[in-house]
Amino acid sequence: WKTWSDVSPVGALAWVKVTKTYADLSTAATTNDIEVYSLPAKSTIHAGVLKTTTAFSGGGLSSYSFSVGTAPGFTDLITGPYSGTAAVSNTNFERVAGALLPNFIKNFGSATSIRLSASCDVNLNGATAGSVDLYLLVSTLP
Repeated sequence: WKTWSDVSPVGALAWVKVTKTYADLSTAATTNDIEVYSLPAKSTIHAGVLKTTTAFSGGGLSSYSFSVGTAPGFTDLITGPYSGTAAVSNTNFERVAGALLPNFIKNFGSATSIRLSASCDVNLNGATAGSVDLYLLVSTLP
C-alpha cells in the first residue's frame, strides 16, 4: 500500500512542442514525411494538437495537407487531412482522436519515431511560406 507522498513523479505528464516550416518538408515530390518527435521507450502520448501558425502557400499550390503518426501510413495520431492552406485562426486546429490513445505505447525497449506527413498538389519544394506546430502530451512509465 502506498500513499501519494510515497510515489515518485517519474511518470509525470509533459507537453512537447515541435515547429516545422515549409523548408523542413521541402522535396521535389508531392509527399514527404519527417520525424517530429522520438517517443522514448515505455512512453505514451495522451493528447496532441496540430495547428498552423502561417498558412502554406507559394509555387502555385492549392492544397497542402498533413497527418501525424508512425510508419506505415502516418495516420495513427492525426488521421488528416489537416489543411495547411486554410486561414490561420484560433479555431483552425486538429486534435488527436482520443480513441486512438489508450493503446499508444508502441515499444518498451526502444524509441518510436513520430512523423509528420505532408502532401501537396504540386511538389513540396514549390512552397515559399508555411509553419505548423505539433503539441504532444507525453509520459514515460518508471
